[in-house]
Amino acid sequence: MMVKNCKSCGKEFKPYRSSNKYCSTVCRRDAHHQKNEEDNKIIMQKILKGVEEYNKKREIEKMLEKHRKLKEFEALCRVNF
Repeated sequence: MMVKNCKSCGKEFKPYRSSNKYCSTVCRRDAHHQKNEEDNKIIMQKILKGVEEYNKKREIEKMLEKHRKLKEFEALCRVNF
C-alpha cells in the first residue's frame, strides 16, 4: 500500500482507500471547517461590497434629487421675479 501526505497536517499516512486525503477524522474535520471559514469570508466580502454599492447608489440618488429640487426652485424664482 502506498503512503500519502495528509492534506491538512502534512503527516505521512497509509490510506485505507486510495481516495483518502487526510490522516485522521480530526484532520478531515479541521480541513472542512477551514474551508467553511474561507467560504464565509468570501460571502461576507460580497455582502459588504453589495451594501457599499447600494449605499453609493442611494447617496448619488439623494444628490440628484437635491440638484433637481434646486433647479425647480431656481426656475420658480425666475418666474416669480
